[in-house]
Amino acid sequence: MTYNPKWDTVFGLITFGQIYVDGGVTSQSIATGTTYAKVTCFNTAAGFNGASSDTTVDKANSEITCSRAGTYLVSFNMSLTSDTPNVVYRAAIFNDTVEQSQVHDAEKFLVGTDLASLHATGLVACTAGQKISVRIRHGDGGSVAITPLYASITVRRVGT
Repeated sequence: MTYNPKWDTVFGLITFGQIYVDGGVTSQSIATGTTYAKVTCFNTAAGFNGASSDTTVDKANSEITCSRAGTYLVSFNMSLTSDTPNVVYRAAIFNDTVEQSQVHDAEKFLVGTDLASLHATGLVACTAGQKISVRIRHGDGGSVAITPLYASITVRRVGT
């Protein structure tokens, strides 16, 4: 018998998960260069494990573990401030340590007090046990700090 994704709904095997930040005030330093840093705002007092079914939501490690192989609809949203003007921030979804080139966003902060948003949605192929996270980098010459005020990572298995 071949697996049919419609069975997830019929038999209650819906697979989803979310971690989020509500009213964050903790800043995170992002080092210089093209290396992405994992966004760790979920591991703060304002971070929460959201609803989940058949995934492991893990605010402590700022990631969601996919329990079954398949194609997942992954989205991230983040409203944040920066301490440095004229910096372009780039965010991406990572599957374990692999950047997902189909799920990116970029935003330029014109002044140090700007409030900006980063968000993207895309399909990501996962095997059982792989971890989804958001990472961010910038193009400034020095270390900069971001403060995520609101953020979320959401996954939903949509196919095999």
